Amino acid sequence: VYRGLFVGSRGAEWTGTVKIACARTGLRCKLDLKPLGMLGMWGTWHRVEGTLKAQAPSGKKVLVGTISGNWDKVLYYTDSNTPGALPEVLYDFEAAAASSKPKTIQPPQAVLPTDSKVVWRDLSDALGKREMKRANQVKIRIESQQREIAAKHAKDGVACKPRFFAKGRPGSAEALWCPKLGEIEAFASSSMLSV
Repeated sequence: VYRGLFVGSRGAEWTGTVKIACARTGLRCKLDLKPLGMLGMWGTWHRVEGTLKAQAPSGKKVLVGTISGNWDKVLYYTDSNTPGALPEVLYDFEAAAASSKPKTIQPPQAVLPTDSKVVWRDLSDALGKREMKRANQVKIRIESQQREIAAKHAKDGVACKPRFFAKGRPGSAEALWCPKLGEIEAFASSSMLSV
């Protein structure tokens, strides 16, 4: 949802449903990212409501807990199996931001040319400087380059095969994207610079 169309500051409000499933534990989480009320007249920005469910031995899904709050402030978890349970802080964004340390960026030798930090660096710079016209031009240029690469791969019969992820889990019928931990560790080891 795009906010600030007529009044107020402009920005994007993420709304909709997000579903997360853990293949190992069978836990399933459904998060509803709630929009602000009509014309921004009531409610709060970035509101989240969700449920956490487990698969019972009978096959029935059982409510384990609920999640509520605001994803940019504090998220709370309430245990549904404990009568009268009070919400507990699940994640406190403001506290985490206050205690965070400046991010370190890997040296150019340690980053692939396809890394998003490299590909989108100029766009991030333009957005940071609020140069929307330049940001749009950079975005269009990057998208055109990516279309050209995809067309060349299609013409040459080259299938796109992610280096660090594989579709499907051994022994599972689900088509999940799973990290290739060995490949990731090998790349990380080979790209570390000796001090």
